[in-house]
Amino acid sequence: MKALVECLIDWLQEERSTAKAWRILNTVAHETLKRADSQDLEQREFEVLEIAQACEPHVKRDHDSAKAWFSSGKPVSFLSGRRAKLDEFFAKAGHQQALELAKSESKGGNKTVWFLKAYDIQQIEISAPIELSVEIDESPSKPITPTPDITYDVTKPGDIQLSWLGRLVLGNGAFKTKSGRGVLWASWMVVSGVFILFCAYVFFAMSYVNRPLQTNHLVILLALVAFGWIAWRMVLRPMIWLLEDRLILASEGLMKLMEDSAQLDMAKDEVHRYIQLVRYSAVCPICAGNIELRYGQGNNHRRIFGCCSEVPTEHVFTFDRVTRMGQRYIA
Repeated sequence: MKALVECLIDWLQEERSTAKAWRILNTVAHETLKRADSQDLEQREFEVLEIAQACEPHVKRDHDSAKAWFSSGKPVSFLSGRRAKLDEFFAKAGHQQALELAKSESKGGNKTVWFLKAYDIQQIEISAPIELSVEIDESPSKPITPTPDITYDVTKPGDIQLSWLGRLVLGNGAFKTKSGRGVLWASWMVVSGVFILFCAYVFFAMSYVNRPLQTNHLVILLALVAFGWIAWRMVLRPMIWLLEDRLILASEGLMKLMEDSAQLDMAKDEVHRYIQLVRYSAVCPICAGNIELRYGQGNNHRRIFGCCSEVPTEHVFTFDRVTRMGQRYIA
């Protein structure tokens, strides 16, 4: 076990990164190395709070905040996205096994512990190239689906901590559109539209009032424009986009401050359609940064892309809500 952990540390040094996932794995690897000779396997198991304190000892966290911090790092995705490189590195070092980050329920039953687990490397023999005659098949064939550059992970509604406003409008994080809360959402959308029309009516009706212009008139006009714009930008337009696109970026006010950005998704099953707060994310295959969803710019202002948190303008990927896959996007 000690030799495998040392090999993992060497690989991490070659794949050195500023990403949170790298720091988590590096910390777990070094802490495991300290206990590699112990016969007690539980000494090589770590709770998220222990990992968070070892990574950032100057930050004070409770278990819930440490769990959110650990989940946002996505160390498992970091390793799975580099599985081929990892296996090759261990194989070149003469090992038949490699290490992965695994979890299991602790004996307490309410907390999860993480540990490094060995798995067998699949040996692939590469034979010498053989020259083959190539025959052109003129028969129609199915289009080749390109291999995705990234695969998005999704965080379920119950795993995202809501603010008081989020609990008020979303309940537990998801609700059926054909329900009492769905009716409230529809009513809020109608009220917002009526309010915008009312502001526009009052704004234009004041132009027909034949009286001297006073300061309070300017204040009323500016207030009508401001309130109408806020109702359109913050309420009505997002709801229209949600109905048409089935996915929008959620307001940060729906989540607690410690949470990363999330999205409102109109998912459906065989019976119902739901509005739910989820988080689509991935690990950047270029720099190992966290991929988060953002709106594009210019002609793509309504299109959602996966942007790397380290280089958001260059490491950009498409986003498919259904397949949860993305390709590198070059403007």
